[in-house]
Amino acid sequence: MTRPDPVPASVFASTTLTDSDVHGSVVQARDIHRLTISTAAGPVRPVPFQLPRPRRLTDRTGDRQLLAGWLGEREPLPVLLTGEGGIGKTALALAALHGAARPPGGVLYADLGAHSLLPPTLDALVGRFLRALGITTVPPDPAEAYALLLSLADDRPVGLLLDNAAGWEQVTPLLALAPAPMVVTARTPPPELLAADVRHHRLGPLPPDAAHHLFTTTCTRPVPARLLDPLLARCAGRPMAIVLAAARHALDPSTTHLPGPRPAAALPETTVDDALTHAHDALGASHPAAARLYRVLGTLPLPGIRIDTAMAAAAAALDPDTCRRLLATLTDRRLITPDNPDPDLPDGRFVFAAADGRRHAARLATLTDGPTAAHTFLARALDWLTAQAHDAARQLAPHRRDLPPELLHLPTHLPLIGTPDQARTFFATQTTSSSPPSTPPATPASTPTPPSSPTPTSPTCCAAATTRSGSPRWTSR
Repeated sequence: MTRPDPVPASVFASTTLTDSDVHGSVVQARDIHRLTISTAAGPVRPVPFQLPRPRRLTDRTGDRQLLAGWLGEREPLPVLLTGEGGIGKTALALAALHGAARPPGGVLYADLGAHSLLPPTLDALVGRFLRALGITTVPPDPAEAYALLLSLADDRPVGLLLDNAAGWEQVTPLLALAPAPMVVTARTPPPELLAADVRHHRLGPLPPDAAHHLFTTTCTRPVPARLLDPLLARCAGRPMAIVLAAARHALDPSTTHLPGPRPAAALPETTVDDALTHAHDALGASHPAAARLYRVLGTLPLPGIRIDTAMAAAAAALDPDTCRRLLATLTDRRLITPDNPDPDLPDGRFVFAAADGRRHAARLATLTDGPTAAHTFLARALDWLTAQAHDAARQLAPHRRDLPPELLHLPTHLPLIGTPDQARTFFATQTTSSSPPSTPPATPASTPTPPSSPTPTSPTCCAAATTRSGSPRWTSR
């Protein structure tokens, strides 16, 4: 084999490269004997499409045409879609984005949690979007991560649906991802967003004929006109209220009646609240245990609306099988829906069907069961979390010998966390679904305040549960 002659340095002597001349990889050497250039492509970035499936729309032709025109422009501006709760903002946004041309970078989706206790921050949203776009290691510096997201979107435009905006702080920096099809939904338009370069459309109620069509196509059972017309009037053209009323009538026609006056301390009536309240009342007449569980779900320490089956069973003092059957009943009544957004997390998770479902259920628990019972539901759930977290921590740090926590309510059906993988799964699940609520249900002066859970240093320990090795898992007063 003959050795190739080196390329003399004089060949390059007449050329001086500057930073502005260099694009891509550079090889620098005194003599180059052999140079192999690979033409293999770099890593292939995924093209995500995170939009949920489109929902049924009734009589929104004009609104769809308006949004289709805006999103179909060569450089579309972000669209801000506002309207009252249950009016159909998300359904219209999904229909518009599914019908728009798909950007080369894909379409991202995020629920900004306007009705949750802990809405996602901008940094959390940026990290979520980067991972969806194929960035496995997100830069720890928020500014660097945000700049990387802008760079990826500039290279390949990315569509975006930001649902249930909680504030302008979440949304305004993400508007820089345009131009690409982008829709933001919110109940009230944040003034800072209106001041930005966006297109704003406020969605109104359905007209009477469209409301009648939606009810009759959802519910196949006949309804007397003397009941249907006033019922649709109470729904005020809001599709969610109409669908809930139709579902309630389809399951139990005897419960379809005009509501009478409610006590002064009852829930403030909105169309969605009214439909949820009557669905709960109808459920209570036929399945009181399921209605009670619905109220318990409102007191769970959740930052959003995701429901954990095991925690719900502990809070309601039910065995897991009974809890699953009651959750299935709530699903049939369309008060909750199954949800498992992360395939790595265990099944058995649900969300409230209505955006305000958790708030509505929590207030019903205070009105129906009383403040003391509502505090008890919450205390059971927190004790369940504490016991589970202690077991998981022992698996991840077996060398530590912490005192077992003292619990006011011993969990009777606590799943055993026996491996480090199960412990990591538990923490991954609960860090995205559990957090103490910002404000517990109010306790009237005439009602004694329930005793708080004891601290770990309290000496009043009278019972203990043990693991297979005989060491205590948790104790009770």
